[in-house]
Amino acid sequence: MPSQRDAIKRASSEEVSALIDFGEQQAFHGSPVEGIEPLLRAVALARANTDFEVLLRAEWLLGVCYGASGDYARALEILEPQVASDIDGARYRSQGMACTTIASIYRQVAEHARAEEFDQFALVISDGDPEVEFDAKLGLVADAVGLGDDKLAKSRLRVADRAAVDAPGWRTDVRLGWVRCEIGLLTNDHQAAVEGANQAVDIARRANAPRHRAKSLMFLGASHLAWSQSKKLKSNHRKTGVAKLRDSVKISDRLGATPLVWPVRLILASEESGLRAKDRQREHRLAKKAIRKMVSGMSADMGSGWLARLRAQGVDLRP
Repeated sequence: MPSQRDAIKRASSEEVSALIDFGEQQAFHGSPVEGIEPLLRAVALARANTDFEVLLRAEWLLGVCYGASGDYARALEILEPQVASDIDGARYRSQGMACTTIASIYRQVAEHARAEEFDQFALVISDGDPEVEFDAKLGLVADAVGLGDDKLAKSRLRVADRAAVDAPGWRTDVRLGWVRCEIGLLTNDHQAAVEGANQAVDIARRANAPRHRAKSLMFLGASHLAWSQSKKLKSNHRKTGVAKLRDSVKISDRLGATPLVWPVRLILASEESGLRAKDRQREHRLAKKAIRKMVSGMSADMGSGWLARLRAQGVDLRP
């Protein structure tokens, strides 16, 4: 007969599974902030059960939720040790996913070379897992965009497109739309940028993935504003761009997805948005508020480096 200890372990394993399922739902289909506490509980229970594979998955999802809500220090505190070494001579799928999540965080603070290192390492430890390989290869496209290398980005996109065949799903298609949009913006191919972002918006909407929809709307709005600077019908593109950006920030504010709030508000605060000076000032004030919140969730080195890069790009961060 099973012992009381076995029964307790089985019950806690069932609770961990339920907590992880809820956390994953919040990470990709809800508010990442709401996923943090359940995943913290899942991590604690998984550690007690010494279930490494389950623990790594819970930690990865917790890192996703922390990162998506803007608490990069806690995200990296969980994820970086996870990928630093193997466990009993083995590598687990969640470690590869953790690698690409870390790379995404470094991209958000414009540390593209460091992000590239983690994407490359994810490929090394992927052990042929198609989702890890796709995430890493797509991340490398975004890294090349961040480094301003459009030829490398296009070359890497062809590689990511091939990898996508073995990793089908809504997240794959949404994120392909993002990088196609980014390459379009980098090369001033405004039509390609809008088409890529539109694809991402539609897929995220059908998948009921509000955070991904908000990011897709950010890309779409930025693409329309960029197009408005080079076309005679600029007023139509400008109005559409501003409307999409406002839709984006409304969703992100509701979800607590601060990493998506500040760039949208900075774009709305620019003269390209065509907003009245008073409205641009308001958006700039709210952007700085979101940036301060982001910095509070970073290490001192990361925060100071990111602020320096923002200032170098001409962002006015004065109180």
